[in-house]
Amino acid sequence: MWPRAATIIWLSSIVAGVQDDDGQINDVDLIRAIEYMKEKGVKVVNMSLGGYSYDDNVHKALRAAYDAGMVFIAASGNEDTNKRQLTCCIY
Repeated sequence: MWPRAATIIWLSSIVAGVQDDDGQINDVDLIRAIEYMKEKGVKVVNMSLGGYSYDDNVHKALRAAYDAGMVFIAASGNEDTNKRQLTCCIY
């Protein structure tokens, strides 16, 4: 079900990656991963996001997970560009 990329974090209850072979993440898979982790009772999520657009459905999924007690640690700006990126903090 989950794509090929994943990061191992010791002492974690769930290890998941949602990027494809090219390192890209689409909004639908991100939302599914957030909902899956919420259902499984995950408490802390470490994410690295970057992009140029805002998606209200991603915001809603993140907000619902946050309201359920999840904590998100996020990084952004992974691309080598001078173009202004939206950070995950806008969510």
